[in-house]
This record gives sequence, C-alpha cells and structure tokens, in this order.
Amino acid sequence: MFNSKRFDFKILSVLRLCFGASRRFLPARPYHALIFRIHGKAEVVKGGDRIRLTKNDVTFVPKGYEYNINTTTDEEVIVIHFRASFSNPPSISSFHSIYPDAFVSLFEKLLFTWQNRPCGYIYRMDALFLSILEQIERQMVEMQADSLIYRIQHSVDIMHANLSNPTLSVDSLASEAGYCPSYFRRIFHNEMGVSPKEYLTDIRIRHAVALLESGYYSVERVSELSGFTSAKYFSTVFKRTTGKTPSSYLSGRGKNSTSKKE
Repeated sequence: MFNSKRFDFKILSVLRLCFGASRRFLPARPYHALIFRIHGKAEVVKGGDRIRLTKNDVTFVPKGYEYNINTTTDEEVIVIHFRASFSNPPSISSFHSIYPDAFVSLFEKLLFTWQNRPCGYIYRMDALFLSILEQIERQMVEMQADSLIYRIQHSVDIMHANLSNPTLSVDSLASEAGYCPSYFRRIFHNEMGVSPKEYLTDIRIRHAVALLESGYYSVERVSELSGFTSAKYFSTVFKRTTGKTPSSYLSGRGKNSTSKKE
C-alpha cells in the first residue's frame, strides 16, 4: 500500500461516517484518504474497475480520484483525510486486515484525539498515524509471507500428484506459482531447505524404491512410472541417491518378489 520510504504528512480531519445502503458519487478531492471499515459491504466502481470492500478492510484513496461507491448494507467507517509528500503517490488500494483489533484501537484513538484535542494532540495524532502505517506494513508483509508458504505448498502438492509425469519441471512449477524460475528456486529453497529439483528427484526416487520393493515391475517400467524418460538416466540418479543400482536393489528383493508373485 505504502512503500517504506518516509514522507511528510499533515492530518486534515478524522471522521466517523455512517451510511445506509446507497449509490454515491465521490468527486475528486485535493487530499488523500485512509479508511478503516468497521462494518458494512461496499463496491468501488471506476470505469471497468471494481474493488469490493468488507468489514475490517483498510483502504487508501489517493487525491484526485473520483469514483462511484455502491453499498448493499449499512456501513460505518473511520476515515483520515491527509496531505502527503509522496514521491510516487500510491494508487487506490485495499487489503483485508488479519489483526483488525489493532486497527480498531488505533483508528478509534486517533478519532478521539482529533475530537477532544488534548494538550499536545498534534504530536499524538502524528504518532498514531505512524503507528497505523507501521501496522499496515507489518500485516501486509505477514500476509505476503503466508501467501508464499501457500504457493510453495501448492507446488509440493503438484509434485506429489504428478511425479510420474516426465514433463513436470521446475519451470512449469514456477509458472503455475506465478513466479520466474530463479525466484521460485530461491523461495522454495528458503521454505523447504532443498531446491525444487532436488525435492522432485527425491520423491521420485522414493516412489521408485516402493515400486521396486513391490517386485511387480522391471527397472524400465519403474523408470517410466517414476517420471524418467530414460532408464539409463534413472539408474544413474537412483545410484547417486541410494548408493545402489535399481537392478541390484531389485535382485536384493528377489525373495519378496517371488513370494508376492505366487
């Protein structure tokens, strides 16, 4: 929503606004707005763009932005109007708070300070506003981290479900996750402790071991069922991983294989 660079700001007003279900047009204004939605649902409409808003959303509306807003329920928001010296003004954006109590407390305190204006209230308001910005950054970083974990776990699930598919590759997994291959490799390694290629190879070899232990398949067939296009390459990788060749591993299971076939 905001980058980490400091910027000068001046709070112009802090208001609690309540509306019934309605359709409204909001003209462009010469100041920014930061809004916490206490309750109610709404939809911001500008041209073909639509942003759905719900309880516990934090929304930034830049100055000069005009839009229509449609509310389907009663709504209550606390809005901060302010000026700021952004080098690159953010565009309209909104995110759903994962710890809404923190925002409820900060916005309510800021509103109380604005309405009552105790001694030193300007400094108190500035401090609360900065605390809100800090909370926004903290929660958004945590949400991004959760998103990364989810995407990596989704990639792991794809590997397990498709390990016999020889076309499954790191590049295809990166594309599915929405990342470039180099970045995907880095975040996968950070989360799993191994590279995606190493992880995929490991689960393929473990799958191959289970097939060989069954005694029902030849080395060539195990190679195919484990996602390898070449039995020779499969044997090389298998030996490098387990310390044995598939053939010797299979022969070592000969008695079990015979009994199972009987």
